[in-house]
Amino acid sequence: VGCGVEWGGAVGWAWAGPRGTLPIVISFETQIMPIYEYSCNACGNQFEALVRNNKTPACPSCKAQDLERLLSLPTIQSSGTRAAALRAAKKRDAAQGKERMHTQIEYERSHND
Repeated sequence: VGCGVEWGGAVGWAWAGPRGTLPIVISFETQIMPIYEYSCNACGNQFEALVRNNKTPACPSCKAQDLERLLSLPTIQSSGTRAAALRAAKKRDAAQGKERMHTQIEYERSHND
């Protein structure tokens, strides 16, 4: 579960990890309002919803309230996982850069007057 942070009465968000984890919002009154994942039993749609005052949300697809709350596991981030994520991001960015360069070269070749 993520942790909420309050800065001088402002609302703070803290994420424990990628999608599937629970961010926590702390409002001015320091009330916890988590975002939960749900699965609709009527249509099978999976979605996330901000839950306020323990009210059951409705499915955005079919508007049914027959929902099952899914278990969301927190992701712990350490220096090792952070380094691995940075390496993966650098590799992804390099591949995207090469693709953009290739696309630009092809464009220039096909529009050479």
